Amino acid sequence: MGLALTFSVLGLIAIVIDVGVSPIQEKVLHALLGTATLVLAFIQPILAATRCAPSHQLRPLFNWVHGLIGLTVLILGWVSCYFTTELTVQVVPPYFGYLLYGVLAWIILSHSVIYGYKIMKAGEAQKSLEDDKNLKIFGSIFATVLTGTVIALAILVIINS
Repeated sequence: MGLALTFSVLGLIAIVIDVGVSPIQEKVLHALLGTATLVLAFIQPILAATRCAPSHQLRPLFNWVHGLIGLTVLILGWVSCYFTTELTVQVVPPYFGYLLYGVLAWIILSHSVIYGYKIMKAGEAQKSLEDDKNLKIFGSIFATVLTGTVIALAILVIINS
């Protein structure tokens, strides 16, 4: 989470140096969605650092709020990336939208498998799903493929710009 936020802020700094804040002032949808995404992404680690104990009565509320903000950041980030194809200055290749659909499909598939696995394991007596070896392996595969895809997309954007 911290690494993603760091790179996002660095990217924002590079954009502000290149084009200033005029896209935000001109209410360009991509810029507004990106800014909203960064604000919510900045709130996430602060919220996580101040979370209550697992046995606290408000912990379920924290889990829902934290998860909802995370999902919102994911959706807003994806939509913001999609709107780069609509900018007047083309900064991404024409096929970029298809690559975004691939990333979205991977995220949906991975989350579906993880939740399906959790539901399957819910009836078994165990201490914690976080200690589950299979869940850790799948999480590592998910993170590796997603990171590789994002790096490949970044390289494609750099090559085509």
